[in-house]
Parts: sequence; structure tokens; C-alpha cells
Amino acid sequence: MYIAYFDETGDDGYPKRETELFVLTSGYAHHANWQTNYKKTLDFRKYLHQTYKFPIKLEMHTKYFLLNKNPYRQFGWDEKTRLKIIQEYADFIASLDFEFINVAINKLKITKTNQTMYKPILDAALKFNVQRIENTIKASQPGTKFLIISDEGSHWNDA
Repeated sequence: MYIAYFDETGDDGYPKRETELFVLTSGYAHHANWQTNYKKTLDFRKYLHQTYKFPIKLEMHTKYFLLNKNPYRQFGWDEKTRLKIIQEYADFIASLDFEFINVAINKLKITKTNQTMYKPILDAALKFNVQRIENTIKASQPGTKFLIISDEGSHWNDA
């Protein structure tokens, strides 16, 4: 059994939209690895707290972090430090026993010819992402299932 976590960025509106892109990312791992991944993550967050005073439970939103926006501005990190933290985050994520899939839908590329494939946007992104997970798992472990977990974002109320 695999455990998959989904999260999105951008709005899923079309043709009315606030963003040009809608991105749905999934991260998934075999259930036998979740405790090790969790412990590594907690240890890494403790390291960030000890080294940079980064709050253990504060979410990382890279765009706001790199632009020194709230809630990160209060910590007074200079650009060099923020870049070092991001590099450490990237190295840490790469060290986990975890797979990632990103589905990006560029709403500017939707035409009358292909629009039925992308309506609604969230459903299309979810379908493409789930198919990729299924195909990847099926290739190495036929018959293995996965469980989807998501945050409580407003997008999921209608999916």
C-alpha cells in the first residue's frame, strides 16, 4: 500500500481565472517508509529550528519565503540565509524515500478544440496525477493500491 498526499496551487477557474496555471502535486511513499520519512522530517525541522530559529510547525511557502514576505519577514533572515535554507530543504526532500508528481495545466493553452479534456480543471489534474501514480506503481508492483490524502483546501469540497 502506498500513501499519497495531494496539494494544489493556483486557482482552478476557467475561463474566468485568477492564475494562468493550476498545479496539482502529489507526493507518495510506500506505507513501510512513512515512519522513517516522518522521523527524518521531524529531525530536519528540529535542525532548522536550532540552526535558524525556524518554527517547527511553520509551513514552508517558497515564494513568500524567498520574497521575504510574512510570516517569514519577522525572522530577519538575509537573502543569503534564505537561499541556504531553501537549498537545505531541497537536499532534504531529495533524501526522502518519496516520489513526486506534478501536473501543471496552463489555462492559456486551453482551446475550443481541447477544452472538454480540461473541464473542470481540478478533475483533469486529479485524473492525470492519479493515472501517473497508478502506472508507476503498476509497473513495479502490480496490484498494489494507494490511499489519497489531501489538505482541507476549498478545491477538494467539490471533487
